[in-house]
Amino acid sequence: MKKAILIDAAVKTHKGNVRGNNEDNFYFDGKYIKPEEAEGVSLSNKREDVSFLFGVCDGMGGENSGEKAAYMAANWLDNVRECIQNSDASLNDKAEQICESISRLNDQIYMKSKDTESFGMGTTLA
Repeated sequence: MKKAILIDAAVKTHKGNVRGNNEDNFYFDGKYIKPEEAEGVSLSNKREDVSFLFGVCDGMGGENSGEKAAYMAANWLDNVRECIQNSDASLNDKAEQICESISRLNDQIYMKSKDTESFGMGTTLA
């Protein structure tokens, strides 16, 4: 039997003092910034469960669509969460699946960064 843990977590993002837009995103166990909400978001959550998924996506590229790459990564984490919850695979197999899908996500962002409107965009993902 899996033992539930209590998580008390919070997240806040802001465009900062240099950029004209917020290029960052996050994945907060099912919540992330949609493109129309990009100015600044904060939320907190306290709940008990057996599993959680959190991520930080730091958009890169300045004027070149870093926010799009960060959104792609956060959105991808939502799909990962769904797959993990619906999988009977072992923890090691799930970790391997996540690593493989990170590689595919990286390829997608890299290919998108070749487009004229998104040239040079990128994101970190932790």
